Formats: sequence, C-alpha cells, structure tokens
Amino acid sequence: MPERFVNGLIEKLTQLFHEELDLEFDSIDQDLIEKGLLISLHLVEVLYILEQEFGFEISILEIDFDTFRSVRSIAQFEIDVCRERQPEGIAKAKIAGVYTGRKAGIDRRRELEPVSSGQGPAAFARAVKVSRMSVYRMPKEAGA
Repeated sequence: MPERFVNGLIEKLTQLFHEELDLEFDSIDQDLIEKGLLISLHLVEVLYILEQEFGFEISILEIDFDTFRSVRSIAQFEIDVCRERQPEGIAKAKIAGVYTGRKAGIDRRRELEPVSSGQGPAAFARAVKVSRMSVYRMPKEAGA
C-alpha cells in the first residue's frame, strides 16, 4: 500500500482513539494493552468503531489480541482486510462493467512514431513520459 495511505490511516485511527475513546498515548507503537490504556471494554468499542468507520465485520473468533496492541498494528490489520477484499471488489466491478483496469501510459496509435521520426527509444520515452522499457515492449505487444 502507498505510504500516504498508511499514514492517512494511522492519522484517522489516532483521531478516532482520541475523539471516541478519549485515549492518549505516546506513540503509534506504544503497547496499549500493556500500558492499561486499552481494557476489554475499550476493545469492544474499538471493534465497533472499526466496523462502523471502515465497513467490515470482525468475528470475535478471528480476533488475535496482538492485532490490537498498538495503533500501527491496528492499521496493519485494516490494510490486510483491504487487501483481502480488493480482489472481490474488482471481480464485482468487472461483472458490472465499471472496472477497466489501469489506463495505458502510451497511446498505442503513436507506437511507430519513434521509428518514423527517426527518434531513438530513450528520447521518445522522455517525450511521452513513460519508461524506456515501455517503448521497447511496444513492438512485442503489437505483435511485431
């Protein structure tokens, strides 16, 4: 996951802990259970908040309490849940016809342009803002 996503998630969790549970901690790596900040009642509240905020259900049978020891470990848990659910969401979007994948970095109509203009692959890659390897792959993908 991109670092900005992880950092945003940690910020959101920190804010939720401060606002909803009135929990103050020294760092995102602090052991909340060992320090007595996260007691069993808070744990139930944390589960409820995570379910409401992030839209997933957590079975009590699936809970590993080490997952809830720090804000960082809770963020990692959320990331893992997102990764598990992503293929399912993509499959549903493909069926609905709304998922088409990533946009191509190179306009394939222009793929022979470096050859016709006498421009080298590196110069062409810089001009269209793609990697040089993308330019080298174009003839292979086109069936040449």
